[in-house]
Parts: sequence; structure tokens; C-alpha cells
Amino acid sequence: MQYIIDACTLINLLHIDEDEFLLKKLQKLEFVLCKVVYDEINKNVFKKLQKTIPYPIEMHKDIEIKLNYLRERIYSDESYKDLDEALSKLLNYSKKNGEYQSMMLSFYLNTFNKTRVLFFTDDSPAKKEFAPYLEYHKIGYIEDSVDLLITLYRHNDGFTTGDLKRFLSLLYHEYACEISALEKVLQNFEIPRNEIRNRELIIMLGSLKQSINKLELGKVASLYSQVTENKKKYSPLFDMLIQFSDFFRSEISSDFLAKINQNIEFADSKPFYKF
Repeated sequence: MQYIIDACTLINLLHIDEDEFLLKKLQKLEFVLCKVVYDEINKNVFKKLQKTIPYPIEMHKDIEIKLNYLRERIYSDESYKDLDEALSKLLNYSKKNGEYQSMMLSFYLNTFNKTRVLFFTDDSPAKKEFAPYLEYHKIGYIEDSVDLLITLYRHNDGFTTGDLKRFLSLLYHEYACEISALEKVLQNFEIPRNEIRNRELIIMLGSLKQSINKLELGKVASLYSQVTENKKKYSPLFDMLIQFSDFFRSEISSDFLAKINQNIEFADSKPFYKF
């Protein structure tokens, strides 16, 4: 089995890891990543730190050291890019982002190395887009960071049930903090004086506040799309929400958060098999 991990999942891993515990366990898996995925990680992994005042310099240095574990796993043979033209037609996908290049690498490894691929991503659009192709062509399948943590737990003797529950809780906290930060900026947002008669802006702000309060993340993502598609109409909201663009792009669902909590409970009530 060959493991491929995307930027979103690895960024969360870097943030929740303690003393390089997870990264050291990850080294035991046959995992690789594309150069563009590494570049995406390097570009985005520090964004969350920028919201902390004062800026956490020591945490920044710690993440820079952790990046060395990932740099070593970049798949250096870029022959897989020869599949670009054929796969872009097959997948009907025009973006050349990390998820797409990971798919190219998945097809390449399955075809030429005769191995099944397990692709980890928390990016909901990528799952919906690519999972059917992986299954139909017998390439492999897609899982998320919860599944990755359970995999690491099951295949490492030094990974206890307590460790699993702690890291699942930290993963939940990563997303909960992002949601909490979004809720805070929405609650503190004031309609500019020159937009006070903009009824559609006022209604949109109310809908966003209500949806985030009820943790209706799918509806929040839909409202965000409406804002980005009508930047002029919702200009003040767009300027405020754009700082959460990575979170919205991943389309993290309430079901995913529920899955994290369920597996924390399962760790005690229905222990995962471990020899």
C-alpha cells in the first residue's frame, strides 16, 4: 500500500503534533507527497499563527524543523506529470493544484508500481471530485485525518489509546478554533455607515451569524460562496471573510466534527484492534 497525503491534512498534523511524535510514527508508512503539495504547506502552514498576538515565534521555529520530515518525502521522479494531458481529460479537471497532482501521482504509482493507493485529505471538494475515479479504476480510495490518526495508532506500539484520544481532541480543537474565530469576527462586524441601507448585506450578515451559531457549516460555506460571487454587493463582508478562505475551501462539515467526537468515544467503548 502506498500512502499519499495532501496539504490540508499535513498542515493540521504539523499544528497538533507534540515533540514530533506523529511525524516520527508517520515515517514508518510508505507515504509520499508532490512538490506542489509541499509548496502549498510551506505557504499556508504559518497562516494560523498570524492570528495569534503576539506572534508565536517559538511555534514558528518548531514547525520549520518539522517541515524537514516532509521535505524528505517529496516524490522526486516527476514522470507522473506525463499523465497530465490524459488525466485532465479523464477527470475533467482544469486546476493544477496539489489535489490534482496527487491524483496524477496516484494513477502513476498504481499503474507502474502495481500498488494500491490510500489518499488522505480533509478537503471535501477533493473527496467528492476524485473518490469515484479512484474506486472505479481500482487505484485506491480516499480517507481523512481521523483515519490517518487511527492508522498510525494501530501500527505503532508506542501509540497508546490515550495518545489517540488526545490527538483526536487536538484535531477537533484545530477546527473548533477556526470556527470560533469566524464566529467572533462575525459578531464584532459592524455595517459601515455608507452601507447602512444595503439591505442584502444586512440579511447576509444575519444569515451567516445564525448559521455559524447553529454549526450549520454547509450553509455557512454556501453563504460564503454567494459573498465571493458578488464581491461588490457584499464588499465589506468579503474583505472580512477572505482571511478564512482556506477553511471555507476545505468545506469542513458538521458530520466530520461529529466523526472526530465519535472516534474519541469509540477509543474507549469500542477499542480499535491492535495486536
